[in-house]
Amino acid sequence: MAEGIASGGKSNNVSASKLQTDCRQQQAASLNCIQDNYDKKTVCQPFFDDYKKCRKEENDRRLEENSKKYFFG
Repeated sequence: MAEGIASGGKSNNVSASKLQTDCRQQQAASLNCIQDNYDKKTVCQPFFDDYKKCRKEENDRRLEENSKKYFFG
């Protein structure tokens, strides 16, 4: 299931908007790492951190864009 999501596939329990991200490379790298190192998750921590950082930056950017778009002051 995770493989389908990483490659842009659809999942019944994840909305399409959750799959549209600028962090696809970081997401794929972290998923590939965990598949290769499922018994040593600590090896993948840098990949998880990169993905988390990317998603935070992406979210902050979207919040900023939305606040400018809908600001009525």
